Amino acid sequence: GVHNLDCFGKYRLYNKCTWEPGKRGSNKSYTLILQQPDKPHCYVSYNIEGFDKKITIFSHHNLTVEVFEISETTNCTKAVFKGSPKSLARCDPPKDVLLSRPPGELQVNVSWHPGDVKYISKFSVRYKVLGSHSWKKSVESQYPNAVRLEKLNSSLVYVVQIQCVTSDKCSQCPWSKNYTVPSELCDGYHVTIWKESGEPPQDHMTTSEPEIKLVLSYSAYQLNIRAFNNVSFSSAVTHIIPQYEDTNNSGDRRLNVTVHNSTAFTISWRTDLITMYVCYSVEWMEKGHSAHYRSFFEDSDSNKTLSSLSEHLEPFKRYRVTLHLRTNKNTCNMKYINNSESTYGTTEFYYIEGSPVSSPANISFHNVTLNSAVLQWSNIQEEDLRGFLMGYIIHYTEYHYRETSTEHSKNQSFETK
Repeated sequence: GVHNLDCFGKYRLYNKCTWEPGKRGSNKSYTLILQQPDKPHCYVSYNIEGFDKKITIFSHHNLTVEVFEISETTNCTKAVFKGSPKSLARCDPPKDVLLSRPPGELQVNVSWHPGDVKYISKFSVRYKVLGSHSWKKSVESQYPNAVRLEKLNSSLVYVVQIQCVTSDKCSQCPWSKNYTVPSELCDGYHVTIWKESGEPPQDHMTTSEPEIKLVLSYSAYQLNIRAFNNVSFSSAVTHIIPQYEDTNNSGDRRLNVTVHNSTAFTISWRTDLITMYVCYSVEWMEKGHSAHYRSFFEDSDSNKTLSSLSEHLEPFKRYRVTLHLRTNKNTCNMKYINNSESTYGTTEFYYIEGSPVSSPANISFHNVTLNSAVLQWSNIQEEDLRGFLMGYIIHYTEYHYRETSTEHSKNQSFETK
């Protein structure tokens, strides 16, 4: 049910209570009740739709706050908070943080929110090595805006959190978010990302954090990452992000491919896309090879014929084709890699199909009963399929000692294991 009820405020200003909703139920609303023992009445607020509410405290006596979660589909639940008005004064984490690394040390400079700055005279810093689960002992500043940590390992990356030191005006001092401090040998990182197909452009990013978040389509990408400081750059580390493959769906029914010859095919998609998108990109590739690409503008038809392909399609080879959607209508060529396109769907096709050139291997059976047995065999290698596998024909013979054997066959699709 409703949980993590917390009440706080600014010194001699407003106070409010926040909470988190329960995991179950629908169409939820909340009722908040505030009580103080010296008052003959209580404060009630009904039909609260959010997860916070401003409150008015009527005296210096302790208070009790109850929040009820009312749902149409589950029983109501309750969370309770108890405290004194003096304990509600909260000063927020610093507004701005500047971190620098003199040799063997860490310099921390902070600035506070305007409403808190006159109440904060000191602050605390705790730190740990990146990846560690436990924090080092906190270091307390002598001044409201700066402190220096000493005896740090110059080659390690640290994580830092900051909070004010509690006082009458700041009885609550929550820790800040994590700040990552690169090693002294590294001031930051240069990251370059591009599509493995070779389609421009390349994105170049600089960050002081040892991670980045990218919003990408299902294409394959290549990353180069280099560390730098005020002297030089490190050698680049290369990382490949492979093309995403949905192993449960090798053919997307929203896409269809018609092959005309070895240098032309048509891809078609749902007609309702025309009202939302006019810029597209198609990637096609033989399995295990780099992709080819072509971007185009289309605002009237839900299909596109790609002709004069730079490399001929080969018979008996499986190809994967992917359609990407691009929201930028000024140009269908990408201006940047990150957060610029989404993948509509992927399907597979053959230019010319043929019969498999090898048989299933490693045939075995188990779980034999009077009228059944489980057969297993290995999958046929990709290069031997030469087309979409439709199923198997199983021949079996009833064996009778010193009698004529009778052959039977099954011609249907079987699930391979």
